[in-house]
Amino acid sequence: MIPAIIQKRATALLTKTLGEEITITGAEEVAGGCVHNAHRIDSNLGSYFIKWNSKDNFINYQAESRGLDMLAATKTLRTPKPICTGKAAGFAFLIVEYITPGERDENYWTEFGASLARLHRNGSETFGLDEDNFIGDLPQSNKRHESWLEFYVKERIEPQLQFARDRSLADRALLSQFNKFINKIDRHMPEGKPALLHGDLWAGNCMTGKDGLAVVFDPAVYYGHREAEIAFTKLFGDFDKSFYTAYNEEWALESGWEDRLNLFNLYPLLVHLNLFGSGYRPQLENAIKKYV
Repeated sequence: MIPAIIQKRATALLTKTLGEEITITGAEEVAGGCVHNAHRIDSNLGSYFIKWNSKDNFINYQAESRGLDMLAATKTLRTPKPICTGKAAGFAFLIVEYITPGERDENYWTEFGASLARLHRNGSETFGLDEDNFIGDLPQSNKRHESWLEFYVKERIEPQLQFARDRSLADRALLSQFNKFINKIDRHMPEGKPALLHGDLWAGNCMTGKDGLAVVFDPAVYYGHREAEIAFTKLFGDFDKSFYTAYNEEWALESGWEDRLNLFNLYPLLVHLNLFGSGYRPQLENAIKKYV
């Protein structure tokens, strides 16, 4: 149930943002989130999606809103349109367009793969972003670097290792493995060019819209190596084979990309270690052993 104070503030902000008085007529909890509370809210102006949590999450919601705007501006992948962010007493919330679910079209995977490749054609001079954001509820450092190898080590691996040390999730043995990996990274990791990434693209962050095609949400955007995005899609169960075929037809990946999946997935595996605990350590150790 949405707290009354959030509903009152959301009503006022929606009215101001939309320029028309809104009345909330109902709300229904939406399943699937790991961190935040989520509901569909119904009103005289239609339905919207709201996620809410403690007030400390306001900056998370602002970053998510900006990420959705960045993705939408490319006119590639479809995303829910952000409406507003707000605070109410001890809470913070984000309201976005409500996407009516549908059944997958026969072209779902091919359109999805080609659209992702088109997203990745949006490049930058450097890796990173002009501001930091979040992956899950963990801070994600996006300090700019000209080198992907430097960015991956300094802004992806090392901050997550520090989190793991602070939470007693990384012992001397694991830290030693990563030190060896960092010393050898240039032997294994290709440099590549900066590409705009969704940043947290797995099955749980995409859905089927009413038109039968993919909609993505919960981004952790930055300019990174596009193989990092592809690897993430394979971390917790592959997308359909036709997704990867369509991606490569639109913009072919460099030879050997399938052999580098674990290399790029060290970052999201460290993230999951920090978010969900030591149950992810065996998968992390298995991923890194080839590179130490």
